[in-house]
Amino acid sequence: MKNNSEIDPTRMARNVTSDSLNTPSYLIEFAYLGLLLYLMAIGPALKLMIPLVGSGALAGIAVLCLMHFGSFSFGALRPIRFALLCGVSVLFLQVMIFQESLLHPWMRNFLTWVLGLIVIHSLSFRQGFLHRFALVAFVIACATLPFLTVYVQTDDMMRVGGQGMPLGNPNFFGMWFGFCAIYFVVTGLEAKNYILRTASWSAGFLCIYLVAMTVSRGALLGVAIAIAIAAQRTLKRSFLPILGFLGLLWVIYMSGILDDFIRYYMHRGAEETGRSRLWGWALEGIFDSWGLGVGMSNAFYTFEFTGETAGPHNSFLFLLLSSGFLSLGFYIAYLVQATQGAFRARTQHSLYSPYMLPMVSFGLLSVMVADTTFMSPWHMIIFSLAIRTPRVHRRLKKHDPKPSLGKFKTREPERDFA
Repeated sequence: MKNNSEIDPTRMARNVTSDSLNTPSYLIEFAYLGLLLYLMAIGPALKLMIPLVGSGALAGIAVLCLMHFGSFSFGALRPIRFALLCGVSVLFLQVMIFQESLLHPWMRNFLTWVLGLIVIHSLSFRQGFLHRFALVAFVIACATLPFLTVYVQTDDMMRVGGQGMPLGNPNFFGMWFGFCAIYFVVTGLEAKNYILRTASWSAGFLCIYLVAMTVSRGALLGVAIAIAIAAQRTLKRSFLPILGFLGLLWVIYMSGILDDFIRYYMHRGAEETGRSRLWGWALEGIFDSWGLGVGMSNAFYTFEFTGETAGPHNSFLFLLLSSGFLSLGFYIAYLVQATQGAFRARTQHSLYSPYMLPMVSFGLLSVMVADTTFMSPWHMIIFSLAIRTPRVHRRLKKHDPKPSLGKFKTREPERDFA
């Protein structure tokens, strides 16, 4: 009987990357998706939210994931090491250097982000998890619709959001529906069955319409870019799906239902968003602190007339302002990993390959215009899946010497995981 110190690293990697041996139980996935439905839809809608139950349940699911992998937990979580280091470094610096309390709302956000990373990355080993998550995300988004309310209304513009719901802010509402829109449009482009294609595109256009209702320029632009990337991939194989897609867009445009939205976006384009003021304030704080951060409590700007507070509306500036270069460095490394994985997936033919580059592109654009969008569950899953995209090397020729397998290599010589 071997102890942990005698375990062969090759065998450890083989176990960690084996779906048959290391796929978490469907009960863990069921528990997480059920918790997500409770926190994002059922609880707020029925006014049944109980303080700390959500974070406590998420911590319990994270422990179950670690127990599942056991001594192989390090190998299983190694691909998202930079994201975990970012979250842990923020918590450590805020508590030890800036004397912040873990009960601070933003501190709890980072704590739940770390727990969510562990859970979602563990569940990403389950085949088809992205598809099941996307359907649950769509249900959550639809559950917000009965609570839609006018967020801003003037003679020239109207914006909507879900009052009293986690997706109440129009920008978050638009980004969540944007993720759903990209999923359904890509599914329709890839589908061979016309019924599935029609159903997917119908759901996708509904999501795009709701994104437009928020008048969130960042979300709508991100969806447009992601769909263009997805269409480019499909155009190489078949022109008919793209032709049908463009034809449907033309019919919708000619119907006139988008005329008001076009007017709203033109009005917003002439508005001052406030980001220039927020970014200038953030950069001043960064330079004054020598890039070491000012602490979470001081990382928010208070508007003089309304008394409302806001961060820099940019995740890079927010992390640098609140926690300094160390946390920002880990965060950038995490995003670079996801970007590299998305480009690797583009050249492969796996289950998730068509989704990776469009979704990761949308995720990267969204983190430019919000402080903590990267903590959204859909962000975590697409980045995790992109990072886990295998590196495919050239196949060995008969006369090539067999390479030795280093630490955390897979059973196949031509593949290794990040």
